[in-house]
Amino acid sequence: MNEDNNYKPKSEEDAIIEKILEHLGRFCPKCGEPRSAKNIKITGRVGSSLVVHIQCDKCGSQSLLNIIPNIGLSMLEGLITDVRGEEFPRFARSRRVNKDDILDIYVLMEKVKDAEELISKLSSAKKGVKNENLKPLRYPPFSDATELIGLED
Repeated sequence: MNEDNNYKPKSEEDAIIEKILEHLGRFCPKCGEPRSAKNIKITGRVGSSLVVHIQCDKCGSQSLLNIIPNIGLSMLEGLITDVRGEEFPRFARSRRVNKDDILDIYVLMEKVKDAEELISKLSSAKKGVKNENLKPLRYPPFSDATELIGLED
């Protein structure tokens, strides 16, 4: 029995966060600032895997991790992202991007001169700007991205 009156057993979440710090390293990969357990949040569970969000206090760099606890942290996948922790549930509920979506975007990219033009056209379509060549933005899903912004052949 522990005689320390201040002893509190660790929660499952605390134990997971401690393991993350052990395996990922205790420093931000972008700026080198020491990581803090308070900036590591378990944002969701998908089946047996956990989705974890980490944010650096100093540079604001953010990472999303997918952890499969039963296998340990050997199945850890990390992604440096600009998605904030509170935004993640919205993206997690979105439908998956499929091969047709990728092909539609590829075809669309061939028809614009640069990313700025693409973003401009998508933004105009989303805001409902009147243009006889632009059709309303349908998201999700893209049924045909070229039709989406009025770039049909």
